[in-house]
Amino acid sequence: MSGLLVKHVGAAILVLSVWFVSAAAEADDRITWLHPEFPPSYIGSGEFTGQGYLDLQLTVLQLKMPGFTHTTIAAPLARIWHEMPRTDGICFLGASPTEERLKVALFSQKGILTPIIQLAMREEGSERIRPYLDADGAVDLEKLKSATDLTGAYTDTATYGKIIDDFLHSEDHAVKLERVVEMRHPLTLLEKARTDFIFVWPEQLTYFKRSTHTDFATVSFKVAGTTAAQPYYVACSKGPMGRKAIARIDAILDESETWRAFVAPLKIWFPLADFERADRGIE
Repeated sequence: MSGLLVKHVGAAILVLSVWFVSAAAEADDRITWLHPEFPPSYIGSGEFTGQGYLDLQLTVLQLKMPGFTHTTIAAPLARIWHEMPRTDGICFLGASPTEERLKVALFSQKGILTPIIQLAMREEGSERIRPYLDADGAVDLEKLKSATDLTGAYTDTATYGKIIDDFLHSEDHAVKLERVVEMRHPLTLLEKARTDFIFVWPEQLTYFKRSTHTDFATVSFKVAGTTAAQPYYVACSKGPMGRKAIARIDAILDESETWRAFVAPLKIWFPLADFERADRGIE
């Protein structure tokens, strides 16, 4: 099914390119799109190169922006937010707003809600988490601190959000937590049943299984105190070029047909319920 969806999305993008490539060739205004490599949002290598949901969404936007020349560069998040207030014409698809970021960038009026980090376990051992759930079935991290019978794995190369980060770095826990370096390493440990739980985005777990051609059964649990989803938008610099770009992007995303093409790539990687929520958009 995922292969068929990729073909459909690719066909839609090809049609858009026929309409807009001539105008783009004559473009005078320049936008530099910076983005991190973070599968499956942006995929820069391997079997699914260029098929990340933000890769495909960015293509939809670029093909709908005649009059602009686009350059796309992979960069760490830190560099993106360093460049944003210093260089006009910088844009970033996938930006989550914070108080500090709102000071240095313009955000699109319309955004998308994406799944939040969850605790994932192999299905065959998932009953062991039951004593550490609250009444709503979410993981109570205060209870989990006392879990001498469980082992978790995480990496310091990413932030999991304040609630989970505080749990991982607290000194008063009995649960064994293994810190690893590589972003994929916790997933590999879970696949090989060498850890009991990890913290992961649902779509990241889907990507890992597809890219490694493994299909081990997993169960995911919401972490108590976290939101059900987090938003992302397009962000551009606050100079004249950034303002011009974000105005055009707002107009594009307000078109119902383009919005359907824009959200379509999410269906490749998101669970159905999460895709349906993303499809509704937020303003």
